[in-house]
Order: sequence, then C-alpha cells, then structure tokens
Amino acid sequence: NFWGVPIYESYAEWLASPYSDPETGQTCQDCHMKPDGITTNFAPGRGGVERDPQTIFSHDFPGGADTNLLQNTAELQVEVTHENGTAQVTITVTNTEAGHHIPTDSPLRQIFLVIIAIDSTGKPLNLLEGALLPDWAGDLAGQPGRYYAKILQQLWTEETPTSAYWTKTRILEDTRIAALESDTSTYIFEIPETDDFTIEATLIYRRAFYDLAYQKGWEIPDILMEEIIVEESKRYSP
Repeated sequence: NFWGVPIYESYAEWLASPYSDPETGQTCQDCHMKPDGITTNFAPGRGGVERDPQTIFSHDFPGGADTNLLQNTAELQVEVTHENGTAQVTITVTNTEAGHHIPTDSPLRQIFLVIIAIDSTGKPLNLLEGALLPDWAGDLAGQPGRYYAKILQQLWTEETPTSAYWTKTRILEDTRIAALESDTSTYIFEIPETDDFTIEATLIYRRAFYDLAYQKGWEIPDILMEEIIVEESKRYSP
C-alpha cells in the first residue's frame, strides 16, 4: 500500500509462522501446487519425460475461491454446558492448515463464526451474554458470533469497513487468525427448563462485503467452511 498500510501479506505471514521452518515447515507450493497423483508427463509425444506423479506439481494454485481448500483450512470445537436455566457455549476456531492468516490478502474477505441456538420448536434462545455480528455483516448482522477480518478505515471519509486501500487508510482492527493459532469465544443463552435445545456453529467464508457485493451486482456465494450441531436432550432439571 502506498500509504504504508500493509495489505497483501501472505508471504510475510507465512515467513513469520512455523510453516517457514526449513526442517518442519511447508512451502506455498506444498499446499497450493499439490501433485494430483495422476499426471506423469506434461508433454507426452512432444519431448516430455515420464516422471513419478508425486514429483509433478500442479499449476492450479487454488485460493480464496476454492471450496475444497477452504473446507480443509480451519477446525471448530464446540463445548456446551448448562445449569440453572442457562447454557454456556464455548467455541474455538483454529487455523489448522493455512500457512498464513485466515482470511489473507484482499481486505474484502471475511470469515464469520455464526451461532444459532434454538429450542425444539425452532424458536431462537435468548442470548444473555456474548458478541453479535456487526451491521456490515449484512444478512448475518445481529446474530451471535465473531468475525475474522482486516478492517480498514478510509481517513478522509472515516468510512469503515472499506476496501479502497489505494486511498489513505488505516487498520482499524485485525481479528484474523494466524497460522496454527486459535480464537475462543463464549456465549450464554437462556434455555428451556425441560425442553430440548440445539446449538449450531458454522464458519462461513465471504469474499466481499455484503453491501459492496450488492451495489456491484456481484453474485459471490458464501462458502461453508465448517459446521457443528450439538443437540441437548432434556438434560437440565430445575
């Protein structure tokens, strides 16, 4: 960035992570150019040489639009305990496979942890304690959960979040998860005394801010990275 705000930093993030260790780490090619295990010759009949398919790297270089890659990037852990009419939901998101922060590069990208807590009729449980997703989350705004993103603010308009990093901006907040690091958050819900309830935790990847995508007419579907559903069956007694 011309104004000194770092934006595209995948390599720097990798370099600062355990993945850059030459003895135990992994290169960018190890994740983004994996051999397909099938190709043995790039140019058969045209001078190509037969080789072990495990030594031939693909050139697909999947990234932030690749569902398979994203669904093998992070893990969710959900712990639910309940007593005295409340349920405590503790959720840990771990960057298990990316050799850089998640999400990385473009400041348009966001990952949302979304918590849905309902009773047996589908009625949402009352949230007593815990974070809600912000207004700029669009259709996810107001739901219990967390966001992971590099949030920029344009200096002359004070607009935030902004993706216009070619203007004067500052980093207002950076909540992304570094390689092999975790983020834990807790939510407390009011629960029925004798009825069942369900907790659903999802990790959703979004490639552009909701309002911007709407204004531009971009049809960019969200990608479901992880999902865990916990059903609690009348284990609480008053």
